[in-house]
Amino acid sequence: MAIHCCYRKTNDSNYIAVGSYIKIPYGCNYRAGIVDPINDPEGHNYNGDYQEFFHGMYTRYPDTTIGVDSGIGYINGQFKIIVWSYPNMFLSNTYGGPQWFSKVININKGDIIILRTYLNNNKFITQVDDANGNEIDRIEITCASTKIYNKFLSGVEINRENSIAINQKNGTTEECNDTPAVYFKGVEFYRTTLTTTSYSYVPLTNQNSHLRHTNNSLKFTGRVVDFPYYDDTLSRTMVSGFIKDTVSATSNSNECPI
Repeated sequence: MAIHCCYRKTNDSNYIAVGSYIKIPYGCNYRAGIVDPINDPEGHNYNGDYQEFFHGMYTRYPDTTIGVDSGIGYINGQFKIIVWSYPNMFLSNTYGGPQWFSKVININKGDIIILRTYLNNNKFITQVDDANGNEIDRIEITCASTKIYNKFLSGVEINRENSIAINQKNGTTEECNDTPAVYFKGVEFYRTTLTTTSYSYVPLTNQNSHLRHTNNSLKFTGRVVDFPYYDDTLSRTMVSGFIKDTVSATSNSNECPI
């Protein structure tokens, strides 16, 4: 689960790939979680709070065949390529699975990267390039079936998200407290290019997407997430025909104002 600080979704579901520029914030902090290999074998580090900047690919409701988030997470002081999916979509590999995959990547605060999410040869690929388009690293995950792969290629909705992720232990109502503050300042998500099912390329704009901006002090059924001092800021601008979102967020505005 996560507090989605800035959640932009395409209006249509005819896309098969996406690429975006991300300016990694200089200012960001995390709250370390508890490693529990028995109860949490996929390594979510439950009760930890982290920054995640990612693409989402989803079939349009009520079709729940495809649901996957992939991008960059700042977890316990390391940047990682991360992938999370619905059940029964992918096969496990050396980076995790079947629902959670992660790989340490050599990037730094303040870097500009290009995040690419696409499919090829029955694989779901999350690739990170530098600002000049040179590949830094990737995770390739094999689809669990040809049906899943073809469902991707029939078209999905694309999300672009900046979030503070709240990874609570499954099946509990333990509260994630807001100390120390978890925050990021000035992450930029921009120049997003969408690939359609007809293999044309279109920019992400205000006209073909809409913004979902969450409220503070969120509570979820069965799991308590209550940040009474949560705060965020958002600015939207059009740059060279693309919509750009610049976001800051903090779990505790008293401890770490933005």
